[in-house]
Amino acid sequence: HHNIPTAMALATYPGVPAIAFCHSKLWPDIPLRFERIHRHVAVDFRRSDFLTREHHIDRNRVTILPNAIDLSRFPPRETPLPAKPRKALAFNKYPEHLPMLESACQARGIAFEAIGQGAKRPVENPEPFLRESDIVFAIDRCAMEAICVGAAVILVEPRGMAGIVTSRRLNALRKAYFGHST
Repeated sequence: HHNIPTAMALATYPGVPAIAFCHSKLWPDIPLRFERIHRHVAVDFRRSDFLTREHHIDRNRVTILPNAIDLSRFPPRETPLPAKPRKALAFNKYPEHLPMLESACQARGIAFEAIGQGAKRPVENPEPFLRESDIVFAIDRCAMEAICVGAAVILVEPRGMAGIVTSRRLNALRKAYFGHST
């Protein structure tokens, strides 16, 4: 995905059809206009609207395909969540909310840790961090991975919080990719 690598692939492999993926509304995901791009794939309805409404891609050429999680990497935790959370984890790319989350956790006697780009602590394998955490503050793919291991997930990003993910809200939040539009 991203427009520059897609253009490079089109130039490298002349005559080969392509599929373009859209994960965001940022400039690297602005769609390219090449006849060889037969399908545009968006990870959620918000990115689909970005392609069709803002960039006038024919709706018949846009498919929504939510990101998937490798469940063999993120199996459910072995023990149920405790009645009182012991450990919280912030896992995403935004630093703005980290001080507030840490302060709120400390006030409630909950150990706090942060990983990911926002914490300037990227990790290749977040699995053990997620399995050891009772609450995870995240959005997008990070939230999906935390849900898979069975953590309580609270959607949070720089503009605010979308609350806790519950089984009742799961399908609607999944369609929104647990992201900014929530």
